This record gives sequence, structure tokens and C-alpha cells, in this order.
Amino acid sequence: MIAHKNAKRWNKAEHARADRMAEEIGCIFCALSNIKARCDHRHHIKRGNKRMGHWYTLPLCEKHHADCHNGTIKNAKQLDTWVKVQHILKLSDELPTSKIYKRPEALPEAEVSNVRD
Repeated sequence: MIAHKNAKRWNKAEHARADRMAEEIGCIFCALSNIKARCDHRHHIKRGNKRMGHWYTLPLCEKHHADCHNGTIKNAKQLDTWVKVQHILKLSDELPTSKIYKRPEALPEAEVSNVRD
């Protein structure tokens, strides 16, 4: 995973969620079209031109990742798709009310699959 200047490190819960996305879903946009494609990127969703955080990522193939960055897939669709990812992973789909949100705590491996905000 690429780290950007001033970016916070991924905690255990965020890492576990990202790994589950890649393994269980692959590219979410391909999966929604009944196509099996691997997860090449973990795309950070933006709100107000700022990344929402590591919890708000989508598993994407190369093509769909480029589409998110070039504006073909708009932020509203990305957020709607994030909710679908959360449902697939059986995690909370609650969005933060502001750009400042409480990150999920690092949990023991056995509890990570049941993370709820």
C-alpha cells in the first residue's frame, strides 16, 4: 500500500478489512457485473476533495481504479458502492457526519471480522 505524506498508518482493523475485501470480493465493480476480477488497488473515497480515511476504501481492478480518478465513476457512486462492500463484509455501513471520524480500534484477529462502528 502506498503511504502519502502526513497520512496515518493503517491500523489492524483497517488492514484486516482491506485484506477481506481483496480476498472475498476482488474488484467490487466487476463483482457487481458478475465478473470475477482481482483487487489491484484499494481506492480511498474522497469527500470535499479530501480522503475519508483507510476505512473508506474500495477494492478495485486497474480499469475501475482509473475510472474513479478520471471522474467516470463519481464520488456518490463510490459511496453507494462502499455501502455494498460493507454489507458483503457484514460490517457497519454508517458514514461519518464530518470529515473527522473515529477510526475503528485495533482488535484481535478473531474479532476483526465482526467489527462494528
